[in-house]
Amino acid sequence: MHIDLFLMEYINTIKIRLILASVLLIIFMNIYAFDKDKEKKDRDPVKLKYSLESGYSFGGQFVNESFIFESGIAFQLETHLIAASRIYYGIGLGYEKYDTESFIPIFLSFKGLTKKKNEGPFLSFQMGYSFAWDKDFSNYENYNYIGGLLFSTGIGRMFDLMEKYSILLNFSLKHQFVRIDYETFDSNIYTETINYDMISIKIGFMF
Repeated sequence: MHIDLFLMEYINTIKIRLILASVLLIIFMNIYAFDKDKEKKDRDPVKLKYSLESGYSFGGQFVNESFIFESGIAFQLETHLIAASRIYYGIGLGYEKYDTESFIPIFLSFKGLTKKKNEGPFLSFQMGYSFAWDKDFSNYENYNYIGGLLFSTGIGRMFDLMEKYSILLNFSLKHQFVRIDYETFDSNIYTETINYDMISIKIGFMF
């Protein structure tokens, strides 16, 4: 139990640092990209792109100071606004399925290319909310399995394909909050929070 508690505290510390580092990198890359674009006399018109990604997620959840392994598939569809030469803002919808849990995330996203090209390494960040349900709890009237906020940060690479299209390869760390509300026989309502920490590997197509 002490080992699980120490591991949970250590992972929470890493998550906080990753989120803060991602936010700082996003701010820096936005300032840098927009500053470079100001040097151009003629700005390119606003462009929209779309991407479809699928992949595999593995990790687990911390429940009562213990760790339970989870894994499953993930899909997501995004619309991207190319705000600067290397900056992509997006909004997306996804679907994730683990052993008994299912999630439908709705999120805002950021991709920042490290090079001023249509291909190359990029940093990514997502923030949003997931609707969720668990088939193990569907048979119990007094239990409600409720989704929550999500955060994801990662790195990837964009491969140019015939100039207009791109192949995406993305490696990310995701944190998902879930809440379980349940009512006891004496009509008291209790809430339990579950934290999912997942590693996700996805490949996609941008057009």
